[in-house]
Amino acid sequence: ARGVLGTDRRGQSGAQHGGLRADWHTRILRVRSDGGLHFPRLQLFRLSEGEDRVYEQVKWSEVTNGSLAVPSETLGLELRFEDDRLRLWDPAAQEYLLEYAEEHDGRVAAEQRVHELELEVADLKERLQGHG
Repeated sequence: ARGVLGTDRRGQSGAQHGGLRADWHTRILRVRSDGGLHFPRLQLFRLSEGEDRVYEQVKWSEVTNGSLAVPSETLGLELRFEDDRLRLWDPAAQEYLLEYAEEHDGRVAAEQRVHELELEVADLKERLQGHG
């Protein structure tokens, strides 16, 4: 059977009110029945509201083709886990937010296009001055 082990930064274990105390730096590990450690693929915790604030595990819901999602009311987005990747999904636009590499590639392509257009404008100006 597997259990959940929480340790604070001093290596002391413990849990408080069914969750981990909010003021502890914790590492969550699953302990296998043979005593070894299993690092779960993905666990997500949310800080609870109220006076006795604890970290509570968030449940993922399956959305499509095995993709998992957790909505963020604050951001108005969903955190999605798909094909071993975490992505932010915008439900209003029905698309993923760009990752850094995608945004970078798009920006580089746009800058290149601006440069090409600047050269074209300069060429057209030169032609017009030659006719005037």
